Amino acid sequence: MERGGRIMLQHEKNENANRINRFLHSRRYGFVKNWLRDHYGRKTVRILEIGVGYGRLFEELNDCLKIDYTGVELLEDFYIEANGRLGKFKNCRLLGGSILDSELQSRLEADYDVVIALETFEHIQARDVSAALGYIRNRLRCSYFLSSVPVELGCTILIKNLGSMILHYGRYREYTFKETLNAALCRLHKVSPHGSEREYPGHKGFDWRFYRYLLNQDFTILNQNNLPYQWLPANLSTNIMFVAQPRKLLS
Repeated sequence: MERGGRIMLQHEKNENANRINRFLHSRRYGFVKNWLRDHYGRKTVRILEIGVGYGRLFEELNDCLKIDYTGVELLEDFYIEANGRLGKFKNCRLLGGSILDSELQSRLEADYDVVIALETFEHIQARDVSAALGYIRNRLRCSYFLSSVPVELGCTILIKNLGSMILHYGRYREYTFKETLNAALCRLHKVSPHGSEREYPGHKGFDWRFYRYLLNQDFTILNQNNLPYQWLPANLSTNIMFVAQPRKLLS
């Protein structure tokens, strides 16, 4: 976890590294803000965020919406940073640890209006994704689940890695040139398995289509929103935002 904390401590700097990065990252926060405003208006909405990072989502929402917010963050560095920024707010509760940890689960409420995970599930070991989705569906009894994941294959990965190299943004270093080419050709079987190289997985080898398949097992996907613009095809989008509802449990 300490290694992951050091790696991800640069996340805020990376989000603001240049004008393009700032724009691309802002799109998912803007989507969530507009969606919540459209669906809940002036009502208080109970939110659980999985993967708080340094606390940006709370900061984005708290100024314009009535929220009762709980956040879960695995990485200690991020948890400490978010706690320092958000600890003064009475409508914010932060928990450090994994959403799959039973002790942490015992400290969560049973019901939330919306569970949100922005750029989080690509950092979960592939074998644990189904367990996390199943827990959200079966135990948290949320009305909606909003999640965004990056597109790491097809034309997009060429654009991302070449662009990050030109802009001196270090994301491309996770890939070798051969891995970038294979991911661009959707030959992920020739890329290191996602999450195989470190305790806290990066982006390499992540397949948003497989995530969609797993999500569909426990949730009804209401919308698939391609970012930064809905009119872009998925293979040219930087991220995919899903709006979903838990499937009813069979009696």
